[in-house]
Amino acid sequence: NFVYTGGGGSVSSTFTWPRIVSRWEDNTVADRGGAPAPGTPVDYVRMYPNCDAVRAHYPGGVRIGSPIYRPALDSDGDGIACEPADTGSTSASAATDRAALIAIYDATSGENWKNSTNWLSDKPIGEWYGVTLDDSGRVDRLHLGKNQLDGEIPSDVGDLTNLSFLFLFDNNLRGPIPAELGNLIDLASLELSGNHLNGPLPAELGNLVSLTNANFQNNMLNGTIPKEMGNLVDLRVLDLSLNQLTGDVPPKLGNLRNLETLSLWRNRLSGRIPAAFGNLPKLNHLDLSSNRFSGDMPSELGKLASLERLYLSSNQLTGAIPSELGSLVNLRDMDLGNNELMGAIPTELGNLTSLTTLGLGNNELMGAIPTELGSLPNLRRLYLSGNQLTGCIPTVWRYVAVNDVASLGLPFCDPAPTTLPSADRNSLIAFYNATGGPNWINNSNWLNDTPLGYWYGVTADRNGRVTELILQSNHLMGALPPQLGNLANLELLWLDNNRLIGAIPAELGNLANLKSLQLYGNQLTGCIPASLRNVSYHGELPFCE
Repeated sequence: NFVYTGGGGSVSSTFTWPRIVSRWEDNTVADRGGAPAPGTPVDYVRMYPNCDAVRAHYPGGVRIGSPIYRPALDSDGDGIACEPADTGSTSASAATDRAALIAIYDATSGENWKNSTNWLSDKPIGEWYGVTLDDSGRVDRLHLGKNQLDGEIPSDVGDLTNLSFLFLFDNNLRGPIPAELGNLIDLASLELSGNHLNGPLPAELGNLVSLTNANFQNNMLNGTIPKEMGNLVDLRVLDLSLNQLTGDVPPKLGNLRNLETLSLWRNRLSGRIPAAFGNLPKLNHLDLSSNRFSGDMPSELGKLASLERLYLSSNQLTGAIPSELGSLVNLRDMDLGNNELMGAIPTELGNLTSLTTLGLGNNELMGAIPTELGSLPNLRRLYLSGNQLTGCIPTVWRYVAVNDVASLGLPFCDPAPTTLPSADRNSLIAFYNATGGPNWINNSNWLNDTPLGYWYGVTADRNGRVTELILQSNHLMGALPPQLGNLANLELLWLDNNRLIGAIPAELGNLANLKSLQLYGNQLTGCIPASLRNVSYHGELPFCE
């Protein structure tokens, strides 16, 4: 590393300055006038962003080998940046950008692009199709997705050093990803999906510390995932799915604490799932399916409090399903099928009341189905076949829209008592009759014997009590019945964009647990009960005095 030693703007170095400019882990600069505190790692790109800043401290310019030297600041290419022979920083950089764009055009059969308006013309590069400039006249965005680019990405792309967005998805790009992309330290979004890129992921991508979105999906990339990707601490989306990547996943990816989506499905990755993934507090989508992961599932996955989708199917995972997964209360989809998981299904999975999809099929699970799993009110897809389960099937599962329970060869358990939600059922029947239920666009399961949580638009808690009634844009017609006020556990009532008429029943004021009310786009009259003033309300009517 280069470390400031204090005094006179001098620096000491222990190795030759590389061409790839990186940003150090600690970018703190105590004195923005040019001198950091002694011993502080320095980000020279930010300290000397252009020739004006360089000349303020080095009137004669800086030679190659200096940590301040960058090719983008050396317009005549003589190895001395920002000398008098070099033009002003803006014009020199603009010329470099133009040359880089021409190289991209030539390397990717620009004459055959779907749209190449103004490319190679004398018009300003900001008028070339897909090019957007920043305030300094540098290329800020390059959007050439779905534009029939054919060829390899040239290394010259690394000269677009002000680039924030690079969109080259859905083309016919081939060959390796150039390591020079690591020069683009201001890059926030990189979209290379849907091409034919091959070779390894360059370790230099770890220099892109401003990156928030990286999409390499559906290429032919091979080799391992470089551990340097763990440097991208601002990353929110990392999609490497549908490639040919191999080897272990580096635990350093557990450093990406802002990551929300990690998709690695359909590669050839192996080894254990890193326990460090449990350190990703914002992760809501984790897809590792269709790889060759082995060993136990790490219990640390139970720490992913934001997780909504967990896909680990079609691997070689063994051992028991961690009971800690029962802590993932926001989980909606969980597919662990087609592995070698064994032991009993944890009763803690009954805590996953938001779950809509549960896939445990084709494992080596055994023992009785926990009765707690019958308390999953939002379950819509259920796969359990291909195991050695015993006992009986929760009766409520006969109403799950897509299921394979018939193949289990097990009887249904006795029906659970339904006395608690009977009042809610009567209220919903009254609502159905009052608002033209037979003519709704979707009235699936209404008025039949299925649990209320399986009626279209209805969400129920584990006790069968109605908590949400969401029937937006469903052709409801008529007046709201007073029985709606009997849904004591109701939290969301969204009836917007229908043809409801008449006055708001005063009984709606009895909904003490209501959190959100949406009634706009109807022809209702009157006012909203004053007791609902603290509810999140969207509609045209005022509150009652």
